[in-house]
Amino acid sequence: MKEVWASIHGKVDAGDSKILVGGIFGFSCGLLFVIDNQIKENRTGRIVLQGVVGSLTGVIITGILHLDLLSIFLAGVIGLLAGATTRIWISHLNLP
Repeated sequence: MKEVWASIHGKVDAGDSKILVGGIFGFSCGLLFVIDNQIKENRTGRIVLQGVVGSLTGVIITGILHLDLLSIFLAGVIGLLAGATTRIWISHLNLP
């Protein structure tokens, strides 16, 4: 709980930010996997939802790392593309 409180107030050191970034990335990959496997009937909705999750992941991670606005924007766009193409790359992850 201390890390969450510290991250809200911008008092995160390098070790805490690495843990937060890894946790957020892992959670997002898991969420993208669940979306890809559970939503079968609406392909467009699945792709849009995965794009939003990818974009938010990129923005949150760059926000935690205290990068500039251009980097946050680029991470959002790259995350959008990575999320929208989840069907292609998700099978390469070693998931249980």
